[in-house]
Amino acid sequence: MEKRPLNIMLVEDDPDDIILTKRVIKRHNSNFNIDTATNVEECLNKLSKGVYSVVLLDYNLPKRNGLKILKDIRKEGYDIPVIMVTGQGDEMVAVESIKQGAQDYIIKSTNYLKILPGTISKVIEGYKLKKEKEKLEQRLIQSEKLAGIGTLASGIAHEINNPLQGICGSAEIIRDAEDIDITIKYAKDILKLSKRIATIIDKLSLYSRVVQKEEISLVKVNDMIEESLKLMKLSPYFTDIKLVKDCKASSMININPIEITQVFMNIIKNAVEAMNGTGRLTISTRDKERLTEVEIDDTGIGIKEDQINRIFEPFYTTKEPGKGTGLGLSVVHRIVERYGGMVEVKNKIGRGATFIVKLPMW
Repeated sequence: MEKRPLNIMLVEDDPDDIILTKRVIKRHNSNFNIDTATNVEECLNKLSKGVYSVVLLDYNLPKRNGLKILKDIRKEGYDIPVIMVTGQGDEMVAVESIKQGAQDYIIKSTNYLKILPGTISKVIEGYKLKKEKEKLEQRLIQSEKLAGIGTLASGIAHEINNPLQGICGSAEIIRDAEDIDITIKYAKDILKLSKRIATIIDKLSLYSRVVQKEEISLVKVNDMIEESLKLMKLSPYFTDIKLVKDCKASSMININPIEITQVFMNIIKNAVEAMNGTGRLTISTRDKERLTEVEIDDTGIGIKEDQINRIFEPFYTTKEPGKGTGLGLSVVHRIVERYGGMVEVKNKIGRGATFIVKLPMW
């Protein structure tokens, strides 16, 4: 099967460098198509109209250097690998390029054109693997969310069944009522109970849907704790849990609300199940230096010493077969780490465990 051509965007203003670069790349791989732009406007315009596998970006451009153009590319939302090409003595620029989101860099030494094609191929292949890994992670996260909803199923049924019974009863009264005031009164009850059911369904629908990368926003960590608790209180395990809250954090975090809700839900779910439905759950939040810390403490059985180093591994579970996917804490770790945070655990064997989530303040 013939391979589909791969498009390369070359951002360069030197005509000689353009000719040499094109010649070397085509000689290495005739399957590469090279398009050129000499400035940021032309680059962004072409990116908006075509599909490119990589951007080869020269740092030394007039008016706007490569780092600023790299920022423009990311600001416009183009999720495409970038290789920064810098001159001799620009090693610090190269390092800064990586920090700003470039996948690799090349310094214009005497033989840089010899290694350029190999670098392009390596970056394209590495980027493909990265995207495949992200898709797999999203599938794992989604499967864990659906498994979590399964755990809440009986509580959800109870929460919906009660107002449904109220709606049925009110409807029967209205059917037989001759007094308009009674009809209005019970019609209002039906409306109120219907809204209660709709709220439960909306929250579950929002939580269970597939997360999109661009849905990042500024949120208050305390609000996300409350959203997580509203869902977790539907769990049959939560009935005899004493909840203690000490939420002092006032900062905002820049994160996907659905993902951070899942983080807190997964930890709370584990804590409640570790207490077997009876005990004290303490949730505290605080602002500390440049981090917002969330501490979730339970009075359950704790974690065995030989298990604590493995709890964040995918598919590792301490529960009986059929009672856990082994994805909950792995998902927590992946999400928190992706946003530049960290998760710590303090263990008290036989007396509970404490999970601390630290996230960068905005």
